[in-house]
Amino acid sequence: MSKVTRLRARVEDLEGEVEQLRTQLAGCSVAALGGTLNPARLGQYGWSPAYQDVLDLRLRVDDLKSGVAEANGRWMEAGRRVGAWRRRALVAEAQLEVTSRSTRKELRR
Repeated sequence: MSKVTRLRARVEDLEGEVEQLRTQLAGCSVAALGGTLNPARLGQYGWSPAYQDVLDLRLRVDDLKSGVAEANGRWMEAGRRVGAWRRRALVAEAQLEVTSRSTRKELRR
C-alpha cells in the first residue's frame, strides 16, 4: 500500500471521528436543553462520557425544578391559609373592639 493510500485512509478515519465528535457535541447541547426523550446509551454512536455528564446534570436540574415548584405550591397554599386565618383574626378583633366599646358605654351610664 502506498503512502498516499495510507494517508487517504487515515484522513477518512479522522473525518469519521470528527463527524462522531460533532454528533456527540450536539448531543451534549440537546441534553443540556432537556431535549432528550430517548437518550443515547453507552456504546451508541452519539454517546460520550461528557454527554452522560450533561444528561445526568440535566436530570438533576429537572428534579430540583420539580421540587422547587412543588415547594412553591405548598408555600402559596400555606400563605392562603395564613391569610384566611389572619382575616378571621382581624374580624374577630374588630368584633371584640366593638363589643368592648359597647360594654364601656353601658358601664358609664
